[in-house]
Amino acid sequence: MAVYSYAEKFEQILAQKYAAESKSDALFQSNPQVTFLNAQTIKLPRLTVSGYKDHNRSSLGFNTGSVANDWEPKKLEFDRDIEIPIDPMDVDETNLVVSMANIQNVFETEQAIPERDAYAFSKLYTEYQTKYAQTVDTAALTAANIVWPSMRWRASTLRIKMASRS
Repeated sequence: MAVYSYAEKFEQILAQKYAAESKSDALFQSNPQVTFLNAQTIKLPRLTVSGYKDHNRSSLGFNTGSVANDWEPKKLEFDRDIEIPIDPMDVDETNLVVSMANIQNVFETEQAIPERDAYAFSKLYTEYQTKYAQTVDTAALTAANIVWPSMRWRASTLRIKMASRS
C-alpha cells in the first residue's frame, strides 16, 4: 500500500494558489534566504560590503575590500487563526459542497489571501513613512497623471531623435 505525504502535497497546492491569486506573493518569494528561527521569529540575511578606495598608480592590482554577513532576527507581530467545525452529515447532505477542500478553497480565496495582501502592503506603507521618513503620494491615479505625462515624454523624446536625424 502506498504511503502519501498529504501535508507536502497540500503545501504545494497552497503555494500555487497564493502565487496565482496573491498580489503580494512576489514580495514573499523575493528573498529565499529568509528562514524561521522558531514559530515567532524569522531571520533576515544582512550583507555589508565596503566601498571604493582611491586607486594608487604606484602599486599594481586593486584595493582590498571587505564583506560581512550576519542575520537580523525579526519577531512576527501578527498571529491569526480560525477553526471551522464540519459535521460529517453536512458533507454528505450537501453532496460534498460543504467539504473541507471546498471550504479551504473559499477561505483562502476570499479571506486569507486578501488579508495577507492587505497586511503586507500596510506594513510596507508604514515602514516607508516611519523608517524612511517618506511621504506617500495618495493622489488618485487617472489617465491624466499616469498615461499622458509618460506619452508626452515619449513624444518629446521621439521629436528630438527625429530632429537629430535630419
